[in-house]
Amino acid sequence: MKTAKLKTAEMLLVRDEFTSDYTTGKLYVNGKFFCYTVEDMVRTGEITLVKVPGLTAIPEGSYKIENTYSAKFGVMMLLVLNVRGFSGIRIHNGVSAQSTEGCIVASYTRLKNGKLVKDSAWKDLRDKLAGYDTIELKIKNGAVIRLTLLTLLLIGLGAYYLYQKGTFKQLSKVLSPAW
Repeated sequence: MKTAKLKTAEMLLVRDEFTSDYTTGKLYVNGKFFCYTVEDMVRTGEITLVKVPGLTAIPEGSYKIENTYSAKFGVMMLLVLNVRGFSGIRIHNGVSAQSTEGCIVASYTRLKNGKLVKDSAWKDLRDKLAGYDTIELKIKNGAVIRLTLLTLLLIGLGAYYLYQKGTFKQLSKVLSPAW
C-alpha cells in the first residue's frame, strides 16, 4: 500500500532594506520570487531573540506557517508559528510598517521609503499555499552595506596607512591579476 507523499512549501524572506522605521524584503516561494514585504524594524544583537509587538520585526530564523481562521480579520490567513515571545503574527496586506502590529505585509508592488501598494498578494499567497501539507518560512537578513562619508574616509585613511608601511604594495601584488 502506497502512502501519500507530503508536500512541503518552502518560503524564503530575504530582508534587503533596514531603517529605524521599517524593513523591506523579497519573498520567495519554492525558489521563485513571489512578492515584496515590509515589516517593523529589525534589531541586532541579543535583543533580537524576543519580538516587541508593534515595534520590531520577527527575529531571523525558521518558522512553520499554518493557514488558519483569523477572528480579527474574519478570513483564513497565514499564521507564523513559534515566534519567541509573541503570537498572532500573520501575513496580510497593507501599505507600510504602520499597517501592522508586527506582522509581515505583502504586496506585488514596492514603492519608495518602505511603502507598498495594497493589493491581493497576501490572498494569492494564501491560496497558492493551500494545497501544501507543510509550509516552512525562513527569514534571512540580507547583506547591508551602508557607506557613509565617514566610512569612506576611514577606509581611505586605512589604505593610506597600509601604503605608507609598504603593506599595501605587497598586498596589491598578491591581489592583482597577472597581465
